[in-house]
Amino acid sequence: MGGRDFLYPHLLIVSTMKRFNLLFFLILVVTMVRAQTFSKVYDFGSSAERAWYMCAHPDGLLIQSNSNCPGGVVCGLYFVVSPDSGNVLNWVHHGNDTMNIQPERGLEPVNDVYYSMSTFQNGSQINMMQLVLDEELDLIRMSQFTENELQSRGYCQYMMNDKVYMLGWIVNPGAYTSPYLVCTDLEGNKLWSKIYTEYKQCRGGGDIISSHDGQLIMVERNAIPLQGDKAIIRKLDTLGNVIWKKIYGGDMSGDRLVNVCPLGSDKYLLQAHIDSVLVNPNTGGVTSRPATAFILDEDGELLSDTIINDYGELRYYTNTTCAKDGGVIASGGIVTGVSGLPSKYAQSFGLITRFDSLGNILWDRFFWDPDYLRINPDTIFSSAFGPVVEMDDGRLAVVGLINGPQDKGGTNPWVLMLDSVGCLTPGCGDGEQIVTALREPLPPSMYPVLITPNPASGEVTIGFDSPVLLDAVASVVITDLSGRQVLHNVWPGGHSSLLLGIPHLSSGMYVVRLEDARGQLLAVQKLVVPAR
Repeated sequence: MGGRDFLYPHLLIVSTMKRFNLLFFLILVVTMVRAQTFSKVYDFGSSAERAWYMCAHPDGLLIQSNSNCPGGVVCGLYFVVSPDSGNVLNWVHHGNDTMNIQPERGLEPVNDVYYSMSTFQNGSQINMMQLVLDEELDLIRMSQFTENELQSRGYCQYMMNDKVYMLGWIVNPGAYTSPYLVCTDLEGNKLWSKIYTEYKQCRGGGDIISSHDGQLIMVERNAIPLQGDKAIIRKLDTLGNVIWKKIYGGDMSGDRLVNVCPLGSDKYLLQAHIDSVLVNPNTGGVTSRPATAFILDEDGELLSDTIINDYGELRYYTNTTCAKDGGVIASGGIVTGVSGLPSKYAQSFGLITRFDSLGNILWDRFFWDPDYLRINPDTIFSSAFGPVVEMDDGRLAVVGLINGPQDKGGTNPWVLMLDSVGCLTPGCGDGEQIVTALREPLPPSMYPVLITPNPASGEVTIGFDSPVLLDAVASVVITDLSGRQVLHNVWPGGHSSLLLGIPHLSSGMYVVRLEDARGQLLAVQKLVVPAR
């Protein structure tokens, strides 16, 4: 037998166990390091930054928000954050000084490009719009969609089999509104469109997803004569033709939204409201038309409905995320009181509710930070969540909005990275979660370029407000909103500013980028050239 491992088998076992324990410990440490959570607020210099959508990006998370841009218009704000630290890695605005671009519910990655659902407004003209960005957040194209020059508005989108399905509404002759569904290919070419005119007052606030059998499920809020606003859910084929239609819910006047997601392998969860009144047993407060989860079968027939307003709080869901396990993650806001404050100070908190694949609630949490509470007659604490993204490591990322600072007002994007059961700190319970929302400054290498004057039409001075010292091979690049380069100049090494002549630029908005020798973005800012 002669081998030492056979003479002392217990030593082999102990050695193997030590190696196993060490390996387990290392795996545990790596997992703990990777599975970080955070809660951060971002301020890009605007008083009205509302982040409503998010998707995965090779560098982390890509978030879209609206923002105020030069000229007092609304423009699109897009930024990427690290999934572990929450630090900003890149950001950009898209828009100009004459038109509003309002990002809506829809941001989908396909083949290293990102499709952003938006609404365009230029004067009295309002149209559904699709923006397409590359991984560096540069604009590839913008496309508008309407019928017969009517006003249209985008709301949400869904991508399936290299097709983009965009849902919004259109203003028909006679000033009544109808659901408007547009299908395009990945190049932005419209393949077909449908207007659903049975009812005369589409309120928006809808959703579109894939059915279990590869067709489409569409839901919108519409006014039914003598019944008020209802949730209308339709199953469509991939050409937009109606297979079946059902009506659910109670009067949903106000800002109430409707959402839908597949549930398990043969059901759907429809989030809407019902005609009912709840009384809070603690305060006596009343909630009318409470939030309700409708469970439907494959044919749209009702299997069950469950009121999900605990204690009579008013809650609303802005998004439903179809979870990887067949369940649903619903997110939005909840209006409730704050401990120690008079009942008139009802606050809106960010809300997440997790359903299993049968429609049962697994957990239900709402989040707020007392440091962002503003008590005065005009502004109180306000926050709400957009969609949730399931990370590959099981964590849950959620984006929304939160009050701006006391001295600024307005709102800012708020991003939370939670663990797999929706906790910022391990072992949290249901209900109220008091958290700290850290303000995340832009990293020094991404401070905006300082442009004076701005707007400008003759000469501009471009300064770089950062401790980073630019070398002689750095470049300043100016592009129009289509991404076409209109000016390129070498940055003078060792200088903090550069004087540029721009008399050849026509009126509009331009993007000024500072890049190092590798083309790495150092800073970015917008330049407005007024009409001459």
